[in-house]
Amino acid sequence: MSDFLETVKAVEKMLSTVPAGALVTQDTLNSVSSQMSKQHTFASLAEAASALDQTRQVEGVKAHLIALRFVVATEDSLSREEGDAAAIQCLCDAVAATIAPKTSPEGGGDESTSYEEIAQRSYELAPYGLAILSECVKKHAAILSEDALLTVIAFLPPRSSLSPAAREHAKHSQGSPAYPWVNLEAIHFPEEIILQQYNASFSSKEDILVETILKGYLRPMFSKSKPNTITQSGRKAEFPDEHDPHRALEVENSEVKPWKYADHRAIAVLAWAVNEAEEELISKQWPLFIPVLLTLVDDGSTRVRAPGLAILCAFLLKFPSNILRDTGLTSVFEDAILPTLHFLPSLTPEEESIQLLDPAYTALLTLAKKTDAKASSGQYAGTRTTKSQLLDKILRDGIFSAYFHAKEHIRIVKVLCLHMSNIIHEMGIHAVKHLKDLIPMHSEIMTNPFAPLAPDTLRAALESLHAILTNCWPRLSTPAYQDELIKMLVVCFINIEEESKDDLVDIKKSIIKTAAIFMTASKTADKGGDNLNAKVKPLIAQEPLLAALFKQT
Repeated sequence: MSDFLETVKAVEKMLSTVPAGALVTQDTLNSVSSQMSKQHTFASLAEAASALDQTRQVEGVKAHLIALRFVVATEDSLSREEGDAAAIQCLCDAVAATIAPKTSPEGGGDESTSYEEIAQRSYELAPYGLAILSECVKKHAAILSEDALLTVIAFLPPRSSLSPAAREHAKHSQGSPAYPWVNLEAIHFPEEIILQQYNASFSSKEDILVETILKGYLRPMFSKSKPNTITQSGRKAEFPDEHDPHRALEVENSEVKPWKYADHRAIAVLAWAVNEAEEELISKQWPLFIPVLLTLVDDGSTRVRAPGLAILCAFLLKFPSNILRDTGLTSVFEDAILPTLHFLPSLTPEEESIQLLDPAYTALLTLAKKTDAKASSGQYAGTRTTKSQLLDKILRDGIFSAYFHAKEHIRIVKVLCLHMSNIIHEMGIHAVKHLKDLIPMHSEIMTNPFAPLAPDTLRAALESLHAILTNCWPRLSTPAYQDELIKMLVVCFINIEEESKDDLVDIKKSIIKTAAIFMTASKTADKGGDNLNAKVKPLIAQEPLLAALFKQT
């Protein structure tokens, strides 16, 4: 142990020369290897790792982990003994426990005020702890325990976090709002470890997903916080407890919700399980997913509800439509998601509202696509919502209501417009019933004199207007709608011209494209478009700039 402490001291000395926040690479360690003690046993390394806990200062733990990584990765630093397999197992368990985003037993389990601290700690320690586990798995044939494997999985973000936009966001902020302990610079470690475990262990992916994660880990952890709308088996409750729609504050503790206040790996592990599960597995094991998903979506905390909605959306994409229909779960999911559409400023901070609205609308649209176009006979026929009814409800109770209450928040309006476009495309010609609300809403957004100052919102509004023109064109030839569309295109175009900014060039092109679509649709609808031409030509005569907008006249 004393020999290892000499290695730790050498690492601490080296760390004093490394810029704050920079990752220490193996090459950096090799440059100071002569100062490090030689010949360690796995037993001594396991003892040193077991002495680490979450009450120590991060820098001290980091030095120990870096030293452990150096020794494990350097064959000359290891003295092999009988019983190394057990020592390696202990080492992996101790390292995984050190970096895991969960409360330590020494902390008493009260996590209500220290979630950010634990996430930050795991974020800083994870690259070094995961590197140790990777070395043990690759070079020393370690088979991780179930708990250590769960920790590794928790550091593997959902695929959406690997997009270019997410990586750009990660440059300016730590991790992601849902999984703040995930360091995108170190995700190759958990990927390598999990792949190696598949190859080295006798467990299939299905065994790991069902037996280890769903039955062994998630089900007992969520057993005390199941929503009253479903049974223990994940089916719709015919007679839900009316006295327990939203349980009181006494359930907000680590005993009832350990997944929220103690073991923060749970949501990330569920996300991984849903991403990895095939449709066939979900069709057989769906009752194991449902209670956990609905518990997350029903939670009042944004850091829980937002990822829960995203995971639910991924789950619905794989959930068979016939099971959704036969079990009556459509209404359960609908009732669980719809309240999120009202999490708006000023009661909900704008940033949190955006985090919630985006996955909520995506999940509802996914649910609508899975819903029958017409209600059929069966056990739940009397209460079944058709696809058309659900889409109408999303627009009326969601988009229009949210715009009315939060139209001054341009980022919220952007989210609403982006999802409105997808909803209208899904509705097709049936969206004409909403034109009386859609056209005034777009007119208000596009004719606002400050619209060019929010180009992203304006782009989203133009995209949804394209959807309206594409799907509702037979009704847009009426004089009232024609006049309003001409007005919004003309005013928006002139406002853009007056700004003359380079970042608005694409918007100008989009307005011209929108005008072309509008003119083509009008000519088709009123057999020649003479009425539209008669309205546009006087405008061009009065303002020559508009000739570029209405090129086909």
